[in-house]
Amino acid sequence: MSIESISVLNQGWGICGFASAIGALYQSGVVRQTIKQAVARNQLMTRLLAEIKSYLVTLQSENSGLIGEIETFTHTFGPKFASFTVQGYIAKINSIGGVDPRADDSLFGIAMPPDAVVDYLHRAVGLKRAQLLDGVNQNRTNVIIGLGSGTGLYHGLKHWVYRQKGGFFRSGKVINYGRKEELSATLKNTGLQIVYQIGGL
Repeated sequence: MSIESISVLNQGWGICGFASAIGALYQSGVVRQTIKQAVARNQLMTRLLAEIKSYLVTLQSENSGLIGEIETFTHTFGPKFASFTVQGYIAKINSIGGVDPRADDSLFGIAMPPDAVVDYLHRAVGLKRAQLLDGVNQNRTNVIIGLGSGTGLYHGLKHWVYRQKGGFFRSGKVINYGRKEELSATLKNTGLQIVYQIGGL
């Protein structure tokens, strides 16, 4: 089991906000055993969806304003998400039953605004130190990075990635679509820039 396994499903599903947050929690050791057990039982897909559903149901129970923000943001990702609702997303997860979901089902996509990613980190394991950092700095490691165009809603935010802890003479690799790469390569390959960083992980 490697940390990259968590972000592999993002290739087909579009769950980068959750994948990056869970990757950070895995790296810190918080959910490592849980994820390892899910992989060993061939249940990683259903485990990740159950985690997303649990968070969304919590927001619903509180009538949180983040529900509307998530829905509005997800609508910006193309016509197939024009009618996206959190309630409909939860119903889609509920409909899986005992059948493994398809790894290429893009309708499992859900867009997470910056405040929602931080809120999820606070709730998932009580990681109260997580916060949006002032400004951006390409030298920061052990951060969740929001990539965007720089203009538009949430500064044109399009993608979230987790950057591992660095060390002496090490920059820290970015975990992106199931692989590790240098941050410079991620920026070049996506054509995006850093618009958010979440630290305190």
